[in-house]
Amino acid sequence: MSNFPVLTPDDDTDDSGNHIWPTLVDIMMVILMIFMLGTMVLVISNDGLTNRISLLSSENDKTKSELSAASARQKWLKQRLLIMREQQKDLEDQLKNSWMTNEAILAQLADKQKSYDALNEQKNKSDEELKLSQDKLNRLIAELTSSQNEIQALGQSLSRAEDATSSWQNKFGSLKVKYDKLLRPARSPTGKRVIEIVYRRVGSQRRLAIKTSDRDQSRFVTEKNLHLKLSRLKQQYPNKLYLRIVFPDGNKVSHQEAWEFTQGLLEKYDYYYQSSSKSRSKGRR
Repeated sequence: MSNFPVLTPDDDTDDSGNHIWPTLVDIMMVILMIFMLGTMVLVISNDGLTNRISLLSSENDKTKSELSAASARQKWLKQRLLIMREQQKDLEDQLKNSWMTNEAILAQLADKQKSYDALNEQKNKSDEELKLSQDKLNRLIAELTSSQNEIQALGQSLSRAEDATSSWQNKFGSLKVKYDKLLRPARSPTGKRVIEIVYRRVGSQRRLAIKTSDRDQSRFVTEKNLHLKLSRLKQQYPNKLYLRIVFPDGNKVSHQEAWEFTQGLLEKYDYYYQSSSKSRSKGRR
């Protein structure tokens, strides 16, 4: 007989061995459950490790891309640094050139200052000379006034000097001409053809209007047409034209411009100035 217990039921066996079989089954079930639990734990752990490995792989890829980007940025920064160094060098060269230019400008300013000082000194001398000339002119005007008074006195005594010698007449001939000019009647519109000319300035342009009689209205004309009309009127009324030149208030016309315009027209067409021109022509002959 074998010493191992018989596991199969046998009616001939002793009742004391019936309880061994269920015990072994329970033990095997416990072992199987432990194995299954261990397997499940390993599977779960394996899944967690797989996920962890996948996560680490993605993080590794991300880290690689970040490192690549960082490397590219580092390369760009190096290139940028080289460019900035070149720009710095250019700026240093420009600064050096600017200093040189500044020194040249300062030298020019010093020369200009010397020229200004010289011109200022010349201006002061000119002012002094002008003052002396003005004083001289004032003395000449005073002498001229005194001479005019003398001419008037000589004119009053001219009638008593008719019996004087021809030498004295020649001596005082020029004085008589000046005397006649002083005693000439004043310019007057009486008995004359009065022509009214209105001078306006609108911006940079001149606007002229002419009125040929009291019954007519003022008409705007160009400067060329104005001279044509005045020439015809001068031929029609010889030594009869009296020009009245009007500068309305508010016009921005300089004194020099108004004087030149007035003198130009009066000397060409006005009766008073025409007769003066004839007298001067006779005197010259």
